[in-house]
Amino acid sequence: MSNSNVSRAILISIDNLRADCVSFNPDKSALAQYSLDHWPATPTLDRLAAQGAAFTRCFAAASYTTASHASILTGMFPAHHGIHEYYRQALSKDVKTILEIFKAAGYTTLLATDFPFLIGPNLGFTRSVDHYIAENDAQVLQLLNTHRADKIFAFVHWGSVHNPFGLTSMLVDGDRFAQQVERLGEKMGVPEQFELEQEWVERPRATRERLLRQRYFKCTDLLYQQGRYDELMQLYIEGIEYFDAYRFRNFIEQIETAGLLDDAVLAIVSDHGEEYSGRAFAHYNGLWEGIVNVPLILLGPGVPKGQLRQSVCRTVDVAPTLLDLSINEPGLSSQNFDGISLLPHIPDEPAELTARGETWFGYTDRILDFMALCQSSGRLLKTKSMANTRIEYLRTSRWKLILRTDLEQGQEQVALFDIEKDRLEKNDLSAQEPSLVKKMKSQIIAERGQIEGQELYIEEHQLKELALNFKDLGYLKGKVP
Repeated sequence: MSNSNVSRAILISIDNLRADCVSFNPDKSALAQYSLDHWPATPTLDRLAAQGAAFTRCFAAASYTTASHASILTGMFPAHHGIHEYYRQALSKDVKTILEIFKAAGYTTLLATDFPFLIGPNLGFTRSVDHYIAENDAQVLQLLNTHRADKIFAFVHWGSVHNPFGLTSMLVDGDRFAQQVERLGEKMGVPEQFELEQEWVERPRATRERLLRQRYFKCTDLLYQQGRYDELMQLYIEGIEYFDAYRFRNFIEQIETAGLLDDAVLAIVSDHGEEYSGRAFAHYNGLWEGIVNVPLILLGPGVPKGQLRQSVCRTVDVAPTLLDLSINEPGLSSQNFDGISLLPHIPDEPAELTARGETWFGYTDRILDFMALCQSSGRLLKTKSMANTRIEYLRTSRWKLILRTDLEQGQEQVALFDIEKDRLEKNDLSAQEPSLVKKMKSQIIAERGQIEGQELYIEEHQLKELALNFKDLGYLKGKVP
């Protein structure tokens, strides 16, 4: 526990960053399945990790942006915070986000995101937020400076590592945006596009930028369809390196130069990672190590420096740890969380923790129509589940169980992996370890919670009229049945 309240606490989420793609992580065994030009280089992240404590085996509670960030911000698993699917549920009114807790403690609160449709008011993320910013680093820096004499908590979420890799927007990336799209388009034989097609939209964009993004996604879709996974991962790593060297470094250097990190608490985490293989496209349809294992960095007063930890921890531990480091209120970091504060365990390896998480996916076109309807209505409407498949995992330091459920047929499949010996999760040991499978499966089922939904009463012609042109985050339309 810190001795006194910290005036500034900053939580940064780098969307889609897998743990072995930061160079301070020595374990590259899962990346070794790809033929890459080089291991990822992330000097900005490395420098910050060396100034505090870095965790290389932190595990996400979900593989979708909304559900996973809900777990980061509430310290709870989806069964408790209420968000399970890509875009259907809002945060439960019965839970508090870390923004609400800091606000109640007298802090000015700031939420900045590159994906305002996914982390915004429709889904309940802006409760107790004083300043809500969409893709504007300059405004974030200005507000941090403006409130430098005040207590402030800032949550900053960046989507630059997401597909299109390393390309945030034409505003952020300038001419490089179009140049990178043209380079990849020529390589893949995908011509310039002039008409908008159906797309996912996580924020409003100009038509020119949408066309460029759609062309880029066609290229990465084609790479995947041709089984060119090595090239996809190379693009992904190049995007990570570009983000670390430019947008991220610029932001960190500016807050350091302004003295905004002096005596401040900083946490850096991700919501999920990325895998391209015969079993996974990006992150939506799997819970493999490359998807759920994310990096975590902590630094500031009370954090021992130069600590590299490789024991299992979880993204649900981020919120209680930040409170433990920031607000001098006994018991605050241990109440109403599924996670724990990692602070007492940093000097030594943390206590043995069990990670778990989930992903729900299904009818892509229905989700697109539903998102369009919600966005045109300006609110989240009620609907039954649009998922036909649920995958869950339970992870200890050695074992990992994956449970896949067909939600329409009720059929289940289990797979068990000895992660210590099988980092690539290739050898299913469920038949050899039936008692362990039974125990771990029972734990998953016991902690699911209740999932409920309501019908969305809307006529077919209304859906067609309201369905805007979407496909933005890089998911393959039609890949999910």
